[in-house]
Amino acid sequence: MSGNQIHTQGEVINSRFEEYAPSITADGTLLVFTSRRGGKIDESGDYKYYEDIHFSRRDAASGNWMDAEPLTGEVNTETHDAVLSIAPDGSGIFVYKNDGNNAGDIFFSRHNKQDDTWYEATRMGRPINSSYFEGSVSMTADGKTLYFISERMEGFGLGDVYVTQKKGDSWTSPKNLGEVINTDMDEKFVFIHPNGKTLFFASNGHPGMGSYD
Repeated sequence: MSGNQIHTQGEVINSRFEEYAPSITADGTLLVFTSRRGGKIDESGDYKYYEDIHFSRRDAASGNWMDAEPLTGEVNTETHDAVLSIAPDGSGIFVYKNDGNNAGDIFFSRHNKQDDTWYEATRMGRPINSSYFEGSVSMTADGKTLYFISERMEGFGLGDVYVTQKKGDSWTSPKNLGEVINTDMDEKFVFIHPNGKTLFFASNGHPGMGSYD
């Protein structure tokens, strides 16, 4: 058993409300996450605050994380805006939205370097999004490959892991990663390591300790 332990990030990052779906840039300096700590109440849902995307930067001198704040710009709206993942170079964030009109699609918000704000998240087109549910995505460090979860009909089970390659300004037809990765059950929460060689995901179809491992 190693001596490594899990530690809370403390009040710099966390609040008394819910925080989840953290994602960090490849250089380890920018953390984004979803929080339900303030803003408007979801009166048509669970009567909690709507989700917003927050961030924290690592101080170069001390190595400590700075106080978390909501992302500035147009990415956060009056309804649910949640992190799927951040591009490894910090140039954009993949966003999940749920506003009554959008649910089950992948959106993308670009970073405006000039004033350090974030543009409105726009829906990624086909062939990534389909008429079925898509809700998790991760990009390789070179920005040329996307791994994502989809429940499209040609899969092995419920959610499956797919991969697509960047060709010019568009993406290739997604390829199912096959039975080595996907099962007849559900795969979720895909993450490709910046080295492009190590894939993490959750599954309730592979043998494990309990439900989703």
